[in-house]
Amino acid sequence: MFVQVSWKIFRGNWFHLLLLVILICEAWKCLLLVECFSKSR
Repeated sequence: MFVQVSWKIFRGNWFHLLLLVILICEAWKCLLLVECFSKSR
């Protein structure tokens, strides 16, 4: 059910999905950076 709804939303809207992936990658990079910074201190 949920997957079907998500597919309906993103089918004609792959750009938003791409944006979401980029956003998650950026957030992950920031998280890793903060972790490295706090370890080095």
